Amino acid sequence: MANETPLQAISGISMSLLIVSAAGWICLVPGLISVWSILVIKVLHILNSVCDELQAQSEKKKLDDRQRAENHARLFLKVEQELKSAIFRSEDLARANQVLTDEIGNLRATAERDLAVHNDALRQVAIRNLATALKLAISKKGLEKQLAQNKALKTCNAQLAGEIDAQKRRIRAFEVRTSYLEHEKESLKNEIESLEKKLDNERPGTRETISLELPENIALVNPLSLHPEAGGFTCIGLTQRNRRCQNRVALTEDANGQNAVRILQQMRSENDPKLFKMESLHALAKMMLCKRWHREGVHDNSTRIARGWVRDARETVKSQTRNWEREQYFVTSITNVV
Repeated sequence: MANETPLQAISGISMSLLIVSAAGWICLVPGLISVWSILVIKVLHILNSVCDELQAQSEKKKLDDRQRAENHARLFLKVEQELKSAIFRSEDLARANQVLTDEIGNLRATAERDLAVHNDALRQVAIRNLATALKLAISKKGLEKQLAQNKALKTCNAQLAGEIDAQKRRIRAFEVRTSYLEHEKESLKNEIESLEKKLDNERPGTRETISLELPENIALVNPLSLHPEAGGFTCIGLTQRNRRCQNRVALTEDANGQNAVRILQQMRSENDPKLFKMESLHALAKMMLCKRWHREGVHDNSTRIARGWVRDARETVKSQTRNWEREQYFVTSITNVV
């Protein structure tokens, strides 16, 4: 009985009351049966509520005990893990201390070797310094002689510096004079160009077109002097040595060469000289260049050749104009005299 729980004790009491109530039903007066049964039912109800409350407290205590046991287990596991980690850390520290001890020993050995090497190097440097001091003592007299020569050279250099300064002043004066003459030359050139433009404006028809009736002694090739009837002609471009290019322009393979031949034949078939604009002259010159070297790229000579043609044609026109102006002046003078 000492090991019974309160719930079991209450259950025993309730069973005793039920037995007593049953006996009362049999033994007591029938008038008191109802009163007694009511009291028994109330007592049983109270006992049931007390049993329920005691059972709830018992279950709560069990849950508390279980949770407390789980907390103790978790705490034990945590302490065990911390102990294991502390053991691991202590082992790592021991290994690290061993590594550091080994490294310190290696560094001590290396430092001792380096110190020995450094001492040997210092001894060698001391020996070399002694040898150098002996050499310096031996060459001291030669240095004194060299210093005397340097002093003489400094005096000579001072004299040469004075002469150089005088020469620079003369060169500067010459440059100033040259720049002045260049400016005068440029102004005269601009004046001549303005007069030429004025003269060209006074003569209609000479600005838009240029005649290809060129003289024979021009530096570049006269396109009217070419004979392409043989199936082709050589390139009219110039090499870097200012010589005629020897590459042949084959008419069977080059459409530009065929166009050049057609233009030249048309020019020969007409009685009057063919008149061209600058763009046409440039196109004709490009047609008469070889496509390997002189037609495209940095070696393109078409612009220079066309300008040469225009320059020579202008010289011819100027000479013809001067002759015409002299004739007109002569005729006007005779008319005035008459």
